[in-house]
Amino acid sequence: MPPKDTTVKSTSSDGSQRRSADMELQRKRARDRKSQQAMRDRARWTMDSLMHQVAQLNRALEQEGKRSDHLQRQISTLEKENERFQADNAALQLRLLSEMPILDHPSALSFPLAELDILPDWQRIPFNSPPACLSDQIFQNLVEGQLRDGSTDIFGNSSPDLLRLVDNTALHTGTPNDVVLDIVKSYAEIDSLPKQVAVHFVMFRVMRWMVLQDEESWNQLPKWLRPIPEQITTTHPAWIDRIPWPRARQHLIAHPEIQLDDFAAVYSSGFEISWAYDAKSVLITLSSSEGNARHAMINPVYEEHITHLQNWKVGDALHHRFPALAEAIQQDRQPSPTSTPVMA
Repeated sequence: MPPKDTTVKSTSSDGSQRRSADMELQRKRARDRKSQQAMRDRARWTMDSLMHQVAQLNRALEQEGKRSDHLQRQISTLEKENERFQADNAALQLRLLSEMPILDHPSALSFPLAELDILPDWQRIPFNSPPACLSDQIFQNLVEGQLRDGSTDIFGNSSPDLLRLVDNTALHTGTPNDVVLDIVKSYAEIDSLPKQVAVHFVMFRVMRWMVLQDEESWNQLPKWLRPIPEQITTTHPAWIDRIPWPRARQHLIAHPEIQLDDFAAVYSSGFEISWAYDAKSVLITLSSSEGNARHAMINPVYEEHITHLQNWKVGDALHHRFPALAEAIQQDRQPSPTSTPVMA
């Protein structure tokens, strides 16, 4: 019996295995290609979906921005209208007060000059001429009205509410304090909160003393705001009584040719209070339980600050226009308490 040919069978088996392995490799590569394609398709779909969402969000954000801009414009318009209404209301209040007649007030000169010495300081009120301007007419009418009606209790002992200086929606009650606020806000040149509060401080303290004419309200006047002898014995416009510097008041009374319009034109634009902190800090705002502001009072630190005349200053325009008056103011700004001609 001849031997079997095992070489042929082995070669055939090896070829079959290689073909099988090649087919399996091709199938694996085909599966990998399909899997990779599927992954690429999913990634592309995910990217397209995210880009679509981003585009939708951008459109929504753009629409919301337009809506916000529209609302902001409406708010700005309403705020301007509210400010205009507040200004119109203040002007109306001032106009109504200015139309009241000036009453005959028993000033210090109703007494013989020889008898002035027997009066206490707090009863020696300034000798004012008829109103020289709208603010004088309002101020003098208000003082006379309170004296006539005997309604001195409206001043009380509490600090005046200054909320209307920072909140145009605050209620206008028609009190003397609100009238003073109206006068302060009517001057566009008094354009900062520290200046407004300082001017209100002077006007309110003077008005309160002239109505109450008692020792307590007199003691609440800074020494430099108390009348000098010329204010008691010489007729002069009421606006001079509200000038902080005693020597400046003395100069203005001695030079009646300096009219309010001339003085105010160079004074108001350059008048400043030296305050190195945030302007809003001059007030302390108290809020209700709901969080709404309900009262604003002068910061005691700022109140102490403005009682020192060296913290009040005027601009170069007044120095150029009225050098002698500016020199008087400069002398009063010196820190020495003995340098001002206040009454004893």
